[in-house]
Amino acid sequence: MIKYKNILWKYYHSALIPAIPPHIEINLNEAEAKELLKISGAYFVRWTSEWNRKGGEFWYVIKDEKE
Repeated sequence: MIKYKNILWKYYHSALIPAIPPHIEINLNEAEAKELLKISGAYFVRWTSEWNRKGGEFWYVIKDEKE
């Protein structure tokens, strides 16, 4: 795991993905993403933005009640 800008990133199949829930906003600009790739040696970095935007192409299922 790598900590960058107070966010933990995990290495997963040659990529970096955040180890945080999708509703926590990640604000990386292009230069920061490139720096993160250089530090980690990963091929690409992936994160979710606007995860609950209506009409979005990607979504999460979040269980917020007990079974």
